[in-house]
Amino acid sequence: MGAGVRRLVLTHRRPSVAADALAGEADEAFGRPVHQVAPGRVFER
Repeated sequence: MGAGVRRLVLTHRRPSVAADALAGEADEAFGRPVHQVAPGRVFER
């Protein structure tokens, strides 16, 4: 049974981890594209 999550937004990462690498791993694990926060970026509900 899934949690019903429609979107995954990455908010924190270690500085030693490349943002692109983290996003790639998260995409694979989540099964859909993920999003990364950035200053000024807005996510609609």
